[in-house]
Amino acid sequence: MKNIPNPLAFERMAQKLQINCQQWDALNLQLDELIAKVEEDIRQSPLTQYRLKRGNTLKASTAQKSE
Repeated sequence: MKNIPNPLAFERMAQKLQINCQQWDALNLQLDELIAKVEEDIRQSPLTQYRLKRGNTLKASTAQKSE
């Protein structure tokens, strides 16, 4: 025979689960914001700027040679 959960206990558990979900959502938002900041820092990095410029130069050079 299956046990029927106490309705009050079930309600408390559902409320706790809802609070936990909201906390996880808030944490995920904070992590998304942190990732965006780190990606922006990487894009602004002098090394990344150098690599992008160097890559574009090599790409243009290769395109001219193939013409």
